[in-house]
Amino acid sequence: MADEHNQEKMGLLLKNLILKTLSDENMQKEMAVHVKSILSRPEVRDAVLAVIQGLFNEPRVQQEAADFFKSVLASDTVQGEATELGRTISSSLLRDDSLQKEAGNMMWGAFKYSFTPTFVPWTSPADGKKDS
Repeated sequence: MADEHNQEKMGLLLKNLILKTLSDENMQKEMAVHVKSILSRPEVRDAVLAVIQGLFNEPRVQQEAADFFKSVLASDTVQGEATELGRTISSSLLRDDSLQKEAGNMMWGAFKYSFTPTFVPWTSPADGKKDS
């Protein structure tokens, strides 16, 4: 087994055996039953969660995950979907009567505030009315 050529052949044989086994429909059903049984145990779920958390605490993994998400977010598909979602939201907001009224009131309040003379002691910039 120390021969590199034999190790390469053995590796290829094991790879093909595993691929053939995993692609068998009956084997997939059996494995699904066993994996489900194993993963249903709380201690297994806790152990898997601990492994995943430990993995994501490593700086290299964090950087690779960040790079992956950057590439996903930069993809044309995601950007197209985000653009379409933004258009849909903007359109629905612009048709909202109560929002239009509130925005108008805010703009009117800003307009009144900007033109209310602050040096005149009997006016209040907040409401533009005379103080009694």
